[in-house]
Amino acid sequence: MTMRVEMEPTKQRADSAIFAPMKRILLSALLILVALPVFAQHQAVGILFGTAEGADGDFNFEFDDSVFEVFYATEIELGAEARIKLGRVETGHDEFLSHFESVGDVEIAYLDLLVQYRFDEVFGSTTIFAGPGAYQVDHDGGDESDFGFSAGVGVRFPVTRRTSVLAEFAYHWANFEKDFDFVNLNIGFRFGF
Repeated sequence: MTMRVEMEPTKQRADSAIFAPMKRILLSALLILVALPVFAQHQAVGILFGTAEGADGDFNFEFDDSVFEVFYATEIELGAEARIKLGRVETGHDEFLSHFESVGDVEIAYLDLLVQYRFDEVFGSTTIFAGPGAYQVDHDGGDESDFGFSAGVGVRFPVTRRTSVLAEFAYHWANFEKDFDFVNLNIGFRFGF
């Protein structure tokens, strides 16, 4: 004769009430432990303001158009980082208007995936960067999206251990229906963490 003992339902609920939070805590600790090498890399965010000029035809260095950029960067190896940059150029300048056959303002938005190399200098560092991007132009004649490319140089002046002032000069080419290229000159801040 075999005797079978069944656990009371209240005891089963008590055991699961104890083990469920423990499982969540252990899983959270494991995820944090696995993610620690990612957090060991240097990362940064930044904001840049500047001016742009179309590079088609005459290049007159007027830089009348406003530029706004934000970026996120992470170190991929010593002296090199990957950057995702989101930018916008707003203009009503003739060379942009004539290229896009627009009579109203023109806005160009872009998302660039860049690789940047840093060279240490006495004053801070210099950088070169390049990479592909996605570009969109919006004007009174409609909008258009296509791929593009950007490349540039920059300087970084440290203010504190984690904060720097940046200055960048970049060339952008977009493969719109009529190819379009422009340059921008920006200054801003970089915050590392």
